[in-house]
Amino acid sequence: MKKIMMFVAVLFTVPTIQAQNITTSFTTNGIAPIPSFTLGEAATTTVITADINKYIAIQPDFAFSLRTGKPWYSDVFIFYKIKIDSTNRLKVGFDYSLFFQKYGNVTQTVVYPTFEANIEHSVDKDNKIIGDMWYMYSVPSKYGTKGTYVSIAYQRNVDYKNFSVRITPNLFYLNFFDDSKGLMGSVDVSINHKKTGLFIGIQSVVPVTVSNVYNISKGLYIGISKKLY
Repeated sequence: MKKIMMFVAVLFTVPTIQAQNITTSFTTNGIAPIPSFTLGEAATTTVITADINKYIAIQPDFAFSLRTGKPWYSDVFIFYKIKIDSTNRLKVGFDYSLFFQKYGNVTQTVVYPTFEANIEHSVDKDNKIIGDMWYMYSVPSKYGTKGTYVSIAYQRNVDYKNFSVRITPNLFYLNFFDDSKGLMGSVDVSINHKKTGLFIGIQSVVPVTVSNVYNISKGLYIGISKKLY
């Protein structure tokens, strides 16, 4: 975790890397899109977006349990961005992910090298279709899991004078070696105040055909997103 925090600090000191946006949120239920990684209790997350140039971006994030104060996960995403045309964009990248996973009374730090591809199609200024695919595996292999995650989401934005509403239904397929296999769905609804960057929302995740060991998960969240320049 110290290495991740040092890396985040470097984002603000290296002239060629400009931190653009920081988002901090608090949630009543730490929901992860992949059920194996869901915390299931109150958590806080911080995401920083930084561009190296117009093609390459870095996005570190980290999360902690609000109940114990212990780390939940930390990521460093590196993306290569491709603008296909005026309505389609592609990102491909690599994520160095740390997940702090509990086994009995012991918390094991598991590294997940992850490869990601993301494509975004803008139907118009208020509607997007987003496809995402991850392949990940755990190090050491005796902990954690490995496999593929594929999702498709529809994002609808409704603008008002002082705030906006975002509605995002998402369908995703899991194929992991810990028996997390099948379809799941989620719906995320949030309200954002334009001037302050404050937002509040609710997320719900529902198993469709995936193993019934995963129940419906719901969480409220609140946070703030600010542009740094």
